[in-house]
Amino acid sequence: PFLAFDFSSLRDTLYTLKDSFIEVNLETQHAYLYTREGEKFTYKISTGTDKVERGVKTKEGIFVVQSLMPKWHSRQFDSTLLLNWIGFNYGIGFHALLGDGYYEHLGIRKSSHGCVRISREDGKHLYSRVSLGTPVLVHYQNNAVFFGFGDSINSYNYYSYREMPEV
Repeated sequence: PFLAFDFSSLRDTLYTLKDSFIEVNLETQHAYLYTREGEKFTYKISTGTDKVERGVKTKEGIFVVQSLMPKWHSRQFDSTLLLNWIGFNYGIGFHALLGDGYYEHLGIRKSSHGCVRISREDGKHLYSRVSLGTPVLVHYQNNAVFFGFGDSINSYNYYSYREMPEV
């Protein structure tokens, strides 16, 4: 018999030694924080779109948290105050804003200039749970990569095979 992978559930797994990782789903406009203890937190977000003036689409990719600042003023957008800044792709990151007019878009549609907007409450929670180097996976619905938690530099996982029916 011919053996093959069951490609419907095949994913490359990247392991982290950090205590958490973040997944951003651009399709659903939700972010998820996974912890080593098995917790999963869901956040409504609004990502970038090129449909607003000076806006760009939030890029897919694998990143890490590069900067953490409780308050940061955007140099690009008239010194707008960004709360609980979690930078992961150079000028792109998670942040909340002072007003709440953007809350109506969270979890519904893309409306930012490229960053990942999050509510002040969720932003504070996420900020308290990550550190420099925390992995961030940004993707549309059907990604082939996921993060797992490793216990040491040599942790890995075996994929199972199944028999292909003869044709």
